[in-house]
Amino acid sequence: MGTRNNPGRFDCASRAEPDEPTFTLLGRDPAASVVVRVWHDIRRDLGRTESEVLDEAMECARAMAEWSEELGKDPYAAVDVYQKQLRDSLRVRRAVEYDLSGDRMLRWFAFGHLPSNLQEVSRPFCDLALQIVASLDPGPERTVALRKLLEAKDAAVRAALVPGG
Repeated sequence: MGTRNNPGRFDCASRAEPDEPTFTLLGRDPAASVVVRVWHDIRRDLGRTESEVLDEAMECARAMAEWSEELGKDPYAAVDVYQKQLRDSLRVRRAVEYDLSGDRMLRWFAFGHLPSNLQEVSRPFCDLALQIVASLDPGPERTVALRKLLEAKDAAVRAALVPGG
């Protein structure tokens, strides 16, 4: 594991090309240890990284979490945020997969283009639409269920846009 004054054995800053983009995480950042752990897991699963490098990454993640905690920050709060982002990403991915499989209705439940306050209103309708498509066979009644749900979603978004409207 490296520090500013004592770069680690696998420190990449000294090996970066002159104009190669880099990004530095500091131990005081409560998200840093989570980011390093995610990097570790991805690189491990890709199978392209030496075990010594992975070991040093985990040592660094632990040290970052301890450093952040000593400063009174909660390094594990970032885990909840990251898990929510993964769930949201998976929802969008599933929606795209279902849309590509031929269910034309799901595209109307997309919410990524909306402002964040409207995404929160629209997201549960997308989740339910995905559940309906995953659990019911295609047919006229499923289509009616999706259309009615779409009407409800549109009304909820409009209600959020014009409170009391």
